[in-house]
Amino acid sequence: MANRNDYSIPLAIRYPDAEIRRLAFVFSDQLPFAIASALTKTAALMVMPMRDSLRKNLDVRSRGLPAAAFSQRRSVVRAEKSDFPKSKAYLGVPDDPKFRGRFLLDHIQGGTRTKNESGHRFAIPTRGTKRNAKGRLAPSKSPSGILAKSKGYLDEDAPGGAIIGLRKGRRARDRRQVKFNLREKVEIVEVWPFEKDAAKIFKREYPERFRFQLLAAAKSAKKKTRRKSETRAVRAFLKTL
Repeated sequence: MANRNDYSIPLAIRYPDAEIRRLAFVFSDQLPFAIASALTKTAALMVMPMRDSLRKNLDVRSRGLPAAAFSQRRSVVRAEKSDFPKSKAYLGVPDDPKFRGRFLLDHIQGGTRTKNESGHRFAIPTRGTKRNAKGRLAPSKSPSGILAKSKGYLDEDAPGGAIIGLRKGRRARDRRQVKFNLREKVEIVEVWPFEKDAAKIFKREYPERFRFQLLAAAKSAKKKTRRKSETRAVRAFLKTL
């Protein structure tokens, strides 16, 4: 993800301030690193389950879309040690016009889209418009491809709004098949509960990642700075998770 201003949700665990201060004193070097590392690793681990969530909630025709639209490189902002005690990792979908999966934001947040500055309307395919195995339209079956054919037509005065269609047969002029409905504005319904699914996965995965990172950081501390009180503090902290 390019930055935190894209659509994203912060992943952070909040502990009592007194507990954070006490542990920060005992593990002044290890605790910030352990929390930041655990948050980042959990966010990266959530990418695959969130791809499954995408497939579950949306009719994804393209096999490569989940991987292209949701990856560790694009979707994860790592937590920083320097942000302790308010360390956060971010998981989300980039809000970038050049990003192929940007349309997913509409299915997460819902909203309204209007025709662009060039005046192009939205061509909404009907059920009679066939796609290939990857969910894409062949050039000959696109709106411009149909209108380029001798039997293709544009009807601006159709009862339900402008349409693009294809005449069928040589003599039956009235036999027409509607391929696209043209609309200047479309309403998109929120169908992907991104935050709800992400929160559920995070709650399940983070505690174990944090335990591992904190214990690993404690073991890597210099021997001269380690005391029995450190081990007791770690164990007490882990019991609160």
